[in-house]
Amino acid sequence: MSWIPGWSTVAGTAWWSGFYFWISICALIALGVAEVASHRYSDRKDELAAIEQDAIQQHHDEEMAGLHLEASKADERAADANLKATELQADNLALQTAMLPRHVGSIGINEPPKAREWFAGMEAFAGVEFIVVPADDAEARNLANEIVVVLRLFGCMAAHIDSNRTTGQFPDGVSVSYPMGRAWTAGPTEPTLV
Repeated sequence: MSWIPGWSTVAGTAWWSGFYFWISICALIALGVAEVASHRYSDRKDELAAIEQDAIQQHHDEEMAGLHLEASKADERAADANLKATELQADNLALQTAMLPRHVGSIGINEPPKAREWFAGMEAFAGVEFIVVPADDAEARNLANEIVVVLRLFGCMAAHIDSNRTTGQFPDGVSVSYPMGRAWTAGPTEPTLV
């Protein structure tokens, strides 16, 4: 082993022994520093991972809060739409009811006490001839026929004539008149004296 430096002399081996001793001490110190640095970096990595996890969680919570807010607004819009739909259904039902054909029976002809209330005083016109003139539509003609039946129930003479044979103009609804110049007009839902 003559090729190893300082291997053959006491002074050389002493020097190299000291050299390697201090190298090992430096290596131990470097190992300690490296361990401390590794530990600190490991702690910092955990801190940064926790911070990143908190940021992700916060972002997720904000997104969820936004989604809940949007869902709440959507629920409000749905409630408003349902309310409007209910109102439209009520309006539609009212319109359908208003568009139903009018009948004398709808004001009580099927219930004699109600019919007498609507046509109170008609007994005084027993024997008087009435002229019933409908508008030019099927609903008005049917209503005019029913009014003729009611008038006859009260002892009146009544004739249902076509509006073209009188004035040539169509009344609004059904016009009921008698020779003294007074007329009953059947409006949208009930007769009124005009």
